Amino acid sequence: VAWYSEKLLTSIEDVDEETNGIAAGIQRSATSHGVHVFDGEIRATWQDGDSDLDGSNYTLTAQNITPPFSGKKVVTAHSSVCAKALA
Repeated sequence: VAWYSEKLLTSIEDVDEETNGIAAGIQRSATSHGVHVFDGEIRATWQDGDSDLDGSNYTLTAQNITPPFSGKKVVTAHSSVCAKALA
């Protein structure tokens, strides 16, 4: 998940997928972990399959954010980071 925006945001609730330069969510499938962004939280769901982790969820929550703020720095969370956190 990568984000870059020049717009000043007034609330963490403004940080959602498909808005303010944030990409659309990725649906969970047999070959892909699901990743979604809602109200500043990045939510990852383990891919469908026969793993004990199938359907497990992991949430990254922003802390210490004081509005207004912008995404002038690119923030990236790679799916392998979420996978390691779930393992």
